[in-house]
Amino acid sequence: MTNWTPTPGNCYEDAVMVAREKEGFLIVHGFPTLTRGSGQAPAGSQYGHAWLEKGDIVYDPLADKEIPKVLYYAFGQIDKEDVRKYNVREAVEMMLDFEHFGPWHEGPEGAF
Repeated sequence: MTNWTPTPGNCYEDAVMVAREKEGFLIVHGFPTLTRGSGQAPAGSQYGHAWLEKGDIVYDPLADKEIPKVLYYAFGQIDKEDVRKYNVREAVEMMLDFEHFGPWHEGPEGAF
């Protein structure tokens, strides 16, 4: 549990704010695949998302759950080639450079 209250649709900001409170976690930007369609895209579409990692554990701030990284990547069909990791200091530098919480790199073609 953290002092920050994550909100749907703000995963990039949530990841940065929660990482400030969870020692040793990295901020991760990647592109999971929708298993079910949404109002924005059909099933099979990739979307930008942010979460935290520490070793073999993923913490998703919105779900407020820690799960094994291998399961998170498998369930989300996340391609490690499209993942970027930042410590808090690096994330703050990127926020200052880009003037937003993320994402700071391009995703796979067709991702939203």
